[in-house]
Amino acid sequence: MKKILNYFLIGVLAFIPIVVILQIVWFVKDRLTDLFTSVYGYSDNLMITLSLFF
Repeated sequence: MKKILNYFLIGVLAFIPIVVILQIVWFVKDRLTDLFTSVYGYSDNLMITLSLFF
């Protein structure tokens, strides 16, 4: 029983960093999407927006 509990805890603790990294990736994606949208909304020209980011 102790061995099963130990494996369960190792599995749960191994899953936590994956969730944290996914949350960071989603946060950065949202910030970049907001930035791109605000630049496009300000300039109203897709070529200017793309030239600023690429």
